[in-house]
Amino acid sequence: MRMHRTESIPCDADRDIRLKRALLNLGIMALLLAGYAVFAAVTGFGFECPIRAHTRLLCPSCGMTRALADMVRLDLAGAWHDNPLSLTLLPASGICVLAFAARYVYTGKTELSLPFKAAAVVIIAAAALFGILRNII
Repeated sequence: MRMHRTESIPCDADRDIRLKRALLNLGIMALLLAGYAVFAAVTGFGFECPIRAHTRLLCPSCGMTRALADMVRLDLAGAWHDNPLSLTLLPASGICVLAFAARYVYTGKTELSLPFKAAAVVIIAAAALFGILRNII
């Protein structure tokens, strides 16, 4: 990271480059997710979960393709029915990704800080607990 000669503030040029990189990566992720959701909504085709195929147990993400297709149709009740994580942990994960991207743009740091690690642990633990409970209840 380049610094101004007399200041310890990163150059605006570096920030602009990081912003372009972050927007490109976020755009690619958003296009892939939206494209898959629209494809699933239009065709009704989704991938079969390998965990479900081999064990007949529902993994935490089982029903997520149907939930995304429901969200494309603005059917939030259907999305909740297909997989409640689609309306809870999916947005939380998205917020974490956006916050990480903003941190990268403003500071140039790419390693996960303690709050990001804590959020990841909470999201993973909640998904694991949901996966266990949905097969018990």
